[in-house]
Amino acid sequence: MFTSTTDGTQPNGSTYKNIFKAKRTAGSSGLAGTWESTELKLSSPTAWEIEAYQGDGLPLITPAEKERIDLKFDGKDYPDKGPRVAKGTTASGKRIDERTFEISGKFKGKLLYTQRLELSEDGKMLRATLTFPVWQSRRWTFMSGSNC
Repeated sequence: MFTSTTDGTQPNGSTYKNIFKAKRTAGSSGLAGTWESTELKLSSPTAWEIEAYQGDGLPLITPAEKERIDLKFDGKDYPDKGPRVAKGTTASGKRIDERTFEISGKFKGKLLYTQRLELSEDGKMLRATLTFPVWQSRRWTFMSGSNC
């Protein structure tokens, strides 16, 4: 079993503690091997602000992190901005349909993750599914809304 605990203070002053657990599915010792996530606990929900943006994209704002991406749905990379964002961090967007879009997060041109955001038909639930290329066999899905 592998457990990773991260805690600290966000730029807005609030604290967080996140716990990630995984079990080994291949390999024998040390960190080398194949791991499958078994648990992910976030101490507080992540708040996002999503606004209309120039008709062909939108800004994604994470107030607690003071982070902002002005994303367009043209497949081009746009800089991720914020006090804790590493220089060279970008994101590109792709609209799938009226309620769904994907974000590809990169660092210095290398893909780090793909995130699909899908709004429910009633507009009350947002599903975020993350895929990490280094862990291609595992996805995490987070639900946010009045039914959670």
